Amino acid sequence: MIRTRLIGIFAGSILASAIAACGSSGDDTATPTGGTGGTAGHVGGGGAGGNSGSGTSGGKGGTSANGGSAGSLGLAGEAGAGEAGAASTTAFKVRIENVSGTSALPTGIAPGVYVASSAADPFFAKNSADRGLGLAALASDANPASLLANLQGAAGVGDVGVFDTPVAAKAKAALQPGDAYEFTVAARSGDTLNIATMFGESNDAFFAPSGAGIALFDAKGQALAAHDVTAQLSLWDAGVEKDEAPGLGPSQAPRQVKAGDGSPEGVASKRIDTTRALPLAQGIVHFTVTATASKFTIVAKNVSRESGALVTPISPFYMATHSDAFTLFSPGSVAPVGLESLAEDGNPAALVSATSALAGVGTALTQGTAPLMPGETVSFDVLPLVSSARLSLATMIGQTNDVFIATPPAGIALLDKDGVPRPAADVEEELNRTIADWDAGTEANQVPGAGNAIKTLQAGNNFGAADDNNKVRRYSDSVNDLAGAKLGGFVDVSVKAGAAGAFDVLVKNTSGGNFVGVLSPVAWAVHDDQTALFSVGKAVSPGLESLAEDGDAAKLVTELSANSHVLKGAVQGSDPIESGAAFAFSVTPDKAHRFLSIASMVVPSNDTFLALGESGVALLDATGAARSDADIAADVTLLLAAYDAGTEANQAGAAGPSMAGKTMGTVLLQAAPNTGVADGNGLVRLLASSVWTYPSVASVIKVTVSPQ
Repeated sequence: MIRTRLIGIFAGSILASAIAACGSSGDDTATPTGGTGGTAGHVGGGGAGGNSGSGTSGGKGGTSANGGSAGSLGLAGEAGAGEAGAASTTAFKVRIENVSGTSALPTGIAPGVYVASSAADPFFAKNSADRGLGLAALASDANPASLLANLQGAAGVGDVGVFDTPVAAKAKAALQPGDAYEFTVAARSGDTLNIATMFGESNDAFFAPSGAGIALFDAKGQALAAHDVTAQLSLWDAGVEKDEAPGLGPSQAPRQVKAGDGSPEGVASKRIDTTRALPLAQGIVHFTVTATASKFTIVAKNVSRESGALVTPISPFYMATHSDAFTLFSPGSVAPVGLESLAEDGNPAALVSATSALAGVGTALTQGTAPLMPGETVSFDVLPLVSSARLSLATMIGQTNDVFIATPPAGIALLDKDGVPRPAADVEEELNRTIADWDAGTEANQVPGAGNAIKTLQAGNNFGAADDNNKVRRYSDSVNDLAGAKLGGFVDVSVKAGAAGAFDVLVKNTSGGNFVGVLSPVAWAVHDDQTALFSVGKAVSPGLESLAEDGDAAKLVTELSANSHVLKGAVQGSDPIESGAAFAFSVTPDKAHRFLSIASMVVPSNDTFLALGESGVALLDATGAARSDADIAADVTLLLAAYDAGTEANQAGAAGPSMAGKTMGTVLLQAAPNTGVADGNGLVRLLASSVWTYPSVASVIKVTVSPQ
């Protein structure tokens, strides 16, 4: 553990016995010499200053005793104040445990910073921009070094340090489920404790108390007894990096290529998010549990639309009561018989048949007779017996190839250790905390809501290709299907010399297989070298926002046509173009206006658009001569990419409730243009995402504080 103490070590001898923390104050006598400074106290204690005198000279300074600092000479007629030595300190042991192993998203907890402080808000101020002290590096890259360095010596800051080595470990490391950090912090009466540590499976989320910190002392200055302070922590968003799906984002610390990866909030950037994002299971289904003397009644509700990330049906449920001898599946192993039928096709019947006679199984049943659409519920009763005191549930996510939501492999307990039914509230809490998204490993993943072999779109059952990884595992697909040449095969753009100085442009929708989508009408412009459709790292124009969110190219063309640097702008096409079709048009540049820019929305998406870079491709060279088709083609290959406008928060796959386009046949996603939530506000704020579900604080981290 790296540690820097700024208080609690003073000159002078250390006494074994406790002496009063502060010296006595000087007297009030109205004499020519004023009050007398107080006597210094024990280690870390100083003399209190003398009170005001009325004479011609100040009081004498307090004397130094056993480590306290001597008071200074008072001024004439003023307070004969001895300079107080620092107050005594109390050591507190802090233990931070990673308890996420039984949560919806097991995650690492990063090394962090602690500080005992008399000042509020040592790390950040709520709803304000990051101060640039290092919080951004801690929250997005798990690096506490800068924040530590900048806090040392800061006003009001006492003991400060980092926690970075798990208990019993020999090296610095992130805290894995089941592990703990421990450190000791020295604090004075009036100090509070602040800690900050990254939620590992995120872009820039971190745990911390409010700026007021965690109380260490009561109103009388006495150290509080050992207690759990987890409830005083919140999950915060540092506001420095756009949020991706928890546990899936390619720019999150466990997956990013280097520190600093990830796009800032609210600005244009290359599209780097995974196109295969899914919300946590809690963002798709929610359970309510009630009980009578003999049974539990469970109501499962499809909450996918209202949660904000994905609109999807879920299949009828597989349900089994069983003993410890049965597990529904084993992570890292091939899916058991019957699970493929549930996970790929939403049919639990084969799984019921395959498990009904297995050792330890009490009852195996199908619950529900049809897919559960968003907002719908299914209710069923469960009879707990001592011989089958555990419950397993599973349902398919319809907008996927083979992803299913399930309780942990061994299920959850319905009876306590004495064989008594657990309180319904406890069963409900555990169900909702522990359900997770699982990949059956039976079919290759595609873009949720847009793959040609997913349940809601496939031509028939068992339609998809085999998965390269045939093992059951937590769903963790971070592939970006729009990355690479030609947007990963989604589009083909060609520009070739035509007749009379014109150039023929073809924009073809080549999407298919993993991501079947459409292209919006194309906005294009011929312009000079001073024009850019957008700038990476800056906000886009209202016209480009309209195109990127809603596929409306007209507003962008109106903006471009009003620009004196633009020779001509136009909209190509009146309707979206389906896979296999193309937009074709001709443009004629001149020496002063030799660049071509295009933009089209990728549908379904929230605000993804294709472009030939920020400033387009040169059709003529600097002398005004036509460039060769080969040179232009090389530039098109280099420049063509998918961009994120930064105007709307990205949702799951191609089936988010605020995406332009349709899915699930006739189910309309976005009800009206411009309906999505903003892509962050750049401020440090409580994490309250309108898109992504995160585990509760208490299901991930536990913090206890004990005076020593």
